[in-house]
Amino acid sequence: MSKILCVFSNKGGSGKTTLSVHFALAMAGRGKRVALLDVDPQATAVEWLRRRPTELPSPLAVPCPGRDAVKQALSLAKAEGFDYIVLDLPPHSTAQIAWLLKDADLIVVPVRPTAADLVTIKQTVDLVIASGRPAGFVLNSMKPNLLESREALPLLTEYGLPIIGALGDRVAFYRGLPAGLGAHELGDAGATEQVNSLADKIAAKLRGAK
Repeated sequence: MSKILCVFSNKGGSGKTTLSVHFALAMAGRGKRVALLDVDPQATAVEWLRRRPTELPSPLAVPCPGRDAVKQALSLAKAEGFDYIVLDLPPHSTAQIAWLLKDADLIVVPVRPTAADLVTIKQTVDLVIASGRPAGFVLNSMKPNLLESREALPLLTEYGLPIIGALGDRVAFYRGLPAGLGAHELGDAGATEQVNSLADKIAAKLRGAK
């Protein structure tokens, strides 16, 4: 049975597409069938994967501009038996987002450990909790040595959602898009460890989802 991962935040620039693409690439690289449904009107995930070398294992990237498109793509991906269906959601709250969140096996909320992200995260969390689905945070562009990063952890725990993992603030995460590659495919050992570790943790959460 397909496992559905929704990557969602109301805050633009939180790293939704980076997280969506890297999980999809990591699992495709392990031989899993992955469909990445790009619900964000900017369609950055689709553009990222369109540039990918054809000889490399890849997820199926599908642009889904609007409720009807995403509903059809989601239904087809389930029928085709994809192992993972990843939804890269747009940075705003709509009726479309609400029903999609309720269909998720896991909702991941990427958040940068900055004041701008932390003060605007409550609306996202409220929508996620209202869905009744399993969820957790992923810290993005994490700089463990910065005071702001350390202060973010106790602030996030107040919302009652677990912190699943983190991706660091590494140049490799920004260099992959023009070539259709993930940070873990650019020879950065630290990025490779982070991507694989986070993919393991998300996959484990999805396996345990009911």
